[in-house]
Amino acid sequence: MIVGKLKDIGLYKGLSKNLDKAIDSILKEEYKKGNVGKNEIDGEKVFFNVQEIEATKDVEEALFETHKKYIDIQIVIDGVENYGVLLSDEGLEVAEPFNYENDFGLFKKSPETIFTLCPEDFIIFFTDEPHMPCLKVNEKKSIKKVVYKIEK
Repeated sequence: MIVGKLKDIGLYKGLSKNLDKAIDSILKEEYKKGNVGKNEIDGEKVFFNVQEIEATKDVEEALFETHKKYIDIQIVIDGVENYGVLLSDEGLEVAEPFNYENDFGLFKKSPETIFTLCPEDFIIFFTDEPHMPCLKVNEKKSIKKVVYKIEK
């Protein structure tokens, strides 16, 4: 997991070819012109989803998610969002079996740490790193965000 300021995301180029494509797109701010839904950069290898979330959640009603195929880069476009994170997947209780077709598994556990993301921030979750997105900051509000999906 990497958390940082968007102005510094270029520092993480060189980790992988696909990650570089996503970072180049972010540096060009292509996500700001993207449509709600899926926007392709390099087919299924690198794309981003623009999401409008109606209401952020309380931590008690949220679940952790993990991915095996795709790395996530998450950026809040409008609003603020909390993310619950764990430094290890130890002790996770399966809430929904892993769906390999959609690259998505859901798990129960309380977060060890919470990060708040504002529009000038980003967070990268590598495969198998549990993360709990869409958590409220003070009160439930709507947000607009982008999630880059990068094949590892």
